[in-house]
Amino acid sequence: MGTGRPRGMALNEATLVRWVREHASSIRGYVAALVRDRALAEDIVQEVFLRAWKQRESYVEQGSEKGYLFRIADRLVIDHRRAKSTDSLPGIFEVVDHGVSAPLDELISRESAERLREGMQRLSDAQQRVLLLRYFGQLKFEEIAPLIGCPLGTALSHARRGLEQLRVLFEARSSGMREKGS
Repeated sequence: MGTGRPRGMALNEATLVRWVREHASSIRGYVAALVRDRALAEDIVQEVFLRAWKQRESYVEQGSEKGYLFRIADRLVIDHRRAKSTDSLPGIFEVVDHGVSAPLDELISRESAERLREGMQRLSDAQQRVLLLRYFGQLKFEEIAPLIGCPLGTALSHARRGLEQLRVLFEARSSGMREKGS
């Protein structure tokens, strides 16, 4: 007799290996942006895949596998924040050394990353999560909304308001820099 629940699609080792290969990098970026600690981010990413493996017998495809993994990551980050009771947003979009770059390019890149980090800290938690899931997870808003527990319109609103706040901040900083240079 059926239980009325969809049957679980047991994950096998090959699927989990593929998930790690295809999604670990974007999950790591999302988590690192929120916790601002590379070692902790690595621990959380490992925990994401460990939990997916432990739940392999009951896994049910209900959307995208990437969304499933980001949901686990998001919950782990929230749990970590609750445990540490910190409300600060970490350094986002760390500058990555892609080889030799001109000193001016590196300076501009670092300054842009710092401005973005400062701007993200001014956003609400929901705005931060939506923008980071969109950027790192490359998730659709239809996937983000249930992941953070809000209607689609609310997720879109969080993104729009967050981007607007960032735009205003960047414009204000740019105009202030032009005035100093005059």
